[in-house]
Amino acid sequence: PLESVIKFYNHTAHKVLGDMKVLRLMQDFMTERYHMAIVADVQEKEDLDPVYVPIGVVTLEDIIEEIIQQEIVDETDAYVNNDFKKKNEKKFLPLIPIKKKEDEHVMKISPQLELATFTYLSTQIPEFSEENISANVLHKLLRQDVIKEVEVGGKPIIETGKTVDFMAMILTGELKIEVGREKMIFVQGPFSTFCIPALAGPYVPDITVVPSDVPCQYLCIQRDAYRRAIETCEFVLQEKVPVCPRSETDLGAARSPNGLSPVHDCNSPGSVTGSVDLANTRYHVCCNASAV
Repeated sequence: PLESVIKFYNHTAHKVLGDMKVLRLMQDFMTERYHMAIVADVQEKEDLDPVYVPIGVVTLEDIIEEIIQQEIVDETDAYVNNDFKKKNEKKFLPLIPIKKKEDEHVMKISPQLELATFTYLSTQIPEFSEENISANVLHKLLRQDVIKEVEVGGKPIIETGKTVDFMAMILTGELKIEVGREKMIFVQGPFSTFCIPALAGPYVPDITVVPSDVPCQYLCIQRDAYRRAIETCEFVLQEKVPVCPRSETDLGAARSPNGLSPVHDCNSPGSVTGSVDLANTRYHVCCNASAV
């Protein structure tokens, strides 16, 4: 798993020898832009090549502590002094006190499953495509309390004829689907989706989804949470994207509620032009290069 993390972030694990000078190591930290290294010792055996054996880890903080001859203690340190093992009374105290509900519990999934969920939603479900919701906001949405778990013999998740305000997608396990008056039953597995139209407005399903014979984890995104994500994307877009000041006068039309103007031709010298799609409407964006 550690090797996968290193490859994903493209960070090489640096190794140094135990007899390396502290000042030399600090220069390497600054020039190579890394703050941690694995300390290794060379062990030689007869008729065998030398082997590098890890004996510890050294950080930039360790070097600074040696320079100032004093321990640097923060809220993550378990001890104030490692020699006397004096406990740190301020360990893990937040800078801003936050009261959490006693029954509050955010279920998490593995990074691999989260990445697979993000990829499937952004590429296969139009409501979560890049045109509607940015990748950054979608990542944050998936880290909210949107993962649910059902046990064998639990209550139905979706019932025929009852209005729902959420969409669901199976992540692990299986769910049983009842269809029609005959209540024909079939089983659906991972990445099967239900009630996606509920994200746009009230939706009455014509199926019943119940737990199967195995435990199941599923994604459950409420309509309100989805709308907040969309509004966040629109807000960020308004804050970052410059709007052409000539749009209103050129078209003789009022601005949209989002503060952007519909597409138009801007042939002013030195202008940078482009367009952006927002809420199924294309808006024109341009700015004069001399003002940038």
